[in-house]
Amino acid sequence: RSNLGKNTDEVSGEHALRIVQAGRVRVLLDGEVALDATHGDFDTGDEFFGFGSVEIEALLDLEAGRAYELTVEYSNQGAVLLAGMRLGLVSLVEQDLLGAAEQVAAECDAAVVVVGTNDDWETEGRDRDLFDLPGDQVEMIRRVSAANDRTIVVVNTGGPHGMGWLDAPAAVLSVGFAGQEMGDALVDVLTGLADPGGRMPTTIPARYEHSPAYLNYPGENSVVRYGEGLYIGHRFFDARVIEPAVAFGHGLSYATFSWGSPRCPQTVAAADAGTVTVEVDVTNTSDRDGVEVVQIYVEPQQSLLHRPVRELKGFAKVSVPAGETVTARVQLDDRAFAYFDPGDQVFDELAGMMPVPAEAGEHRSEPGWYTEEGVYRVVAARSAIDHEDHLDVTVRGEHREPLQP
Repeated sequence: RSNLGKNTDEVSGEHALRIVQAGRVRVLLDGEVALDATHGDFDTGDEFFGFGSVEIEALLDLEAGRAYELTVEYSNQGAVLLAGMRLGLVSLVEQDLLGAAEQVAAECDAAVVVVGTNDDWETEGRDRDLFDLPGDQVEMIRRVSAANDRTIVVVNTGGPHGMGWLDAPAAVLSVGFAGQEMGDALVDVLTGLADPGGRMPTTIPARYEHSPAYLNYPGENSVVRYGEGLYIGHRFFDARVIEPAVAFGHGLSYATFSWGSPRCPQTVAAADAGTVTVEVDVTNTSDRDGVEVVQIYVEPQQSLLHRPVRELKGFAKVSVPAGETVTARVQLDDRAFAYFDPGDQVFDELAGMMPVPAEAGEHRSEPGWYTEEGVYRVVAARSAIDHEDHLDVTVRGEHREPLQP
């Protein structure tokens, strides 16, 4: 039994008291039973990893400004593996909240719109129900942006979401469930005290249908086929030449920068030679300090097995004072040029028993990480699609790193 203290609502009228239970729950309002779910059978929903009930609802008529005392009684009776409950209260009174937000934005010098999800929408153990931001958040972004041309949208989500509204506001900041210090960090970035030095850790597709797993998910006949294989993230978009809404690695700074050409002391290296260092000079061309991220992608020019067009193999984040130049250094080890070959021992055993198509080419029997001889293009980039410059590294010989026992 827990007393949740006083609840004072802002609007009079009908409200919905809703619970999800893994166990048994009863809720009292000012000492009177408002919702009793201690008896009866309830369907299961997605909460508590599928062990919780669907939402159970009671309608209440509440008065604005009046203090109500909420008391919850809970028992783990009937809970299977997981026990717990979730409670919420929502007004059902029609209010023009979007209109109110629009009016406030029009009266302000700048508008900050915080949108996103919480653990009701994104959580471990289940998938989201939709690609776009839930509720009327997209409409709010569009209306507030139209009312104030200095609108900043702060996206607080745990993964990619639809961003068809991206061109509406003046600026967009992705914070990604930043934790208990998010508020302080957000204020520092918005006021210019801190530079927004982060970069996008995912690719945001322009359409849901552009997602790598679109044709495989959610599967059928109780089977999900991971048919995208290596082609996840920017690898898929590169291979299919699909322009995303926001590219992997994208990010801006309050400062501006110019880059020198990438250079490497070792433009010829042995396959098992260890590290290759790529250097890029980054010059801050503005009058304030800033942060830049130099990303290094490797493009194999040929390969025995099919490989992605390019892959991120290293990056360096550098703080560059106004008007100065800093050298970013990224070390690439031999794995930066290698790929995993699972081998095909069964093919070897059957090779004399069946015809081999001419296009099948060579194959290997032994699994392991292989570095092939050849030319590799090393790309210095601001994102997966914003390439600054490149150089070529020639690898001599072939190296195999066997699987560890």
